[in-house]
Amino acid sequence: PEDIETQVQEMILSYISNPNSLILCVSPANSDLATSDALKLAREVDPDGERHAENSRYHYYTLNGTVGRETLLVVSKLDLMDAGTDALEVLLGRVIPIRLGIIGVVN
Repeated sequence: PEDIETQVQEMILSYISNPNSLILCVSPANSDLATSDALKLAREVDPDGERHAENSRYHYYTLNGTVGRETLLVVSKLDLMDAGTDALEVLLGRVIPIRLGIIGVVN
């Protein structure tokens, strides 16, 4: 279909908007994480961890600039990362803070 991109995005949003879901973002290390479509969608539904503030049984703190409490990031292809990029800084969340953490994968 011509609108396949819109259909897929709406399907993803329907799942990650569920208050009982965790958001697993997967992005390759050899692309710009700041423009990741996966992180963009996560920020849309869980921008600062307040998505579940009323329904959550957990207490948590809001950190400005951090992708929310319900988001976990997997960075794949660490072996293909651009020269000069510090993987440790990315994995420690100093480049893009992710509340649940970041997991690195080497293919």
